[in-house]
Amino acid sequence: MLLDIQQLSQYQTPQSPEPAPITPPPPRHRWGLLGAFFVLALAVSAGAYFFLSEKYAAEPVIPSYTPRDAATSWKTYTSTQYGFEFKYPGTIELNFDQFTYQIGDIPATKIVGGDLRVDSINTPFSLSVLENSLDPQNIYGTYGKIESPDLVQMGNQMGYKYREGDAGTNSIEIQTKLGAKKILLISFLDVETSEYQGPRIDPEIFVALRELQNQILSTFKFTDVADTSAWKTFTSKYSKVSFQYPEGYSVYDSQNEIAVYKGRGGYIREQGSDPAIFSLIRYISPFTKAVAEQNIGYANVLQYTVNVDGASFKAIEAVSQAQLNVCGGKSVRVIFDASVLFIIQYPDCNKDADGLVIGRQILSTFKFTP
Repeated sequence: MLLDIQQLSQYQTPQSPEPAPITPPPPRHRWGLLGAFFVLALAVSAGAYFFLSEKYAAEPVIPSYTPRDAATSWKTYTSTQYGFEFKYPGTIELNFDQFTYQIGDIPATKIVGGDLRVDSINTPFSLSVLENSLDPQNIYGTYGKIESPDLVQMGNQMGYKYREGDAGTNSIEIQTKLGAKKILLISFLDVETSEYQGPRIDPEIFVALRELQNQILSTFKFTDVADTSAWKTFTSKYSKVSFQYPEGYSVYDSQNEIAVYKGRGGYIREQGSDPAIFSLIRYISPFTKAVAEQNIGYANVLQYTVNVDGASFKAIEAVSQAQLNVCGGKSVRVIFDASVLFIIQYPDCNKDADGLVIGRQILSTFKFTP
């Protein structure tokens, strides 16, 4: 099995005999990312020798906001399903309790939330997706049309900001487009104008909260979400997972690996060659999960959370140290309980297409099937 679905979701792991490991190719000179993982995994099992290079790690750039309580690192939340990401202070614990509601006649789904903290004051915020196209001339909130919303910068696109509320509860809300047919709604509780039932708030905290909200908004980054209406659907014969993939690509399916690669020929991994942009590889031994999470031999390491079919998993984006002077480009590893997913930007040094863009689009269609 590639994925231990019992641990990753509510589904049960199918019972099947333990498959024999795939014998990996010799370490590759050009694109050694996946081959190196196989070699190291088998080295643990069989006692073979494997050399790992020195660890390189670079701290990601974070916003300049400094919390009043203490300095903290910032984390990154990424939604491959909706095509956006943002940074938030490491002191915030996000929750993913999704629910649906209505904004007027528009269906909405809350996808993620948390509490901003300044001193002892916690104020909630949430992100929701509205099933409607964004019309800047007709912005609607819960209580009707918004007159003259403020235009605000949200990373690489603009948003529309306004104050919403009734019966003593007010919020600061921002709407921005998600592709052509959806809206992202960000909502912050506005403590300054709400009937806040807590300790007396120092006015300086209002300023700090505004600054924190603006810093979070400035970290948003949006990517185009692929039109998958013409994509093919793949369902694995060996594990309970399915996804969609674009025309011009093929899928290799086995007990140990699922790979997506360009072209119609058979999937062949040879010395110095691996055409896969997307490889889901089963851990060969318990130790190999720890190996998959290591950043030995990588540079420019960035770790964040990625949402896959409603569940959150650790993702690691980096450059393979061996590729800095060869192909260039990045890789992304998504750490599941029983397998690791590799997304490669330029497999075989082929720069006709960006494998990270296509791979993330494929990941956004992932489903854990019953």
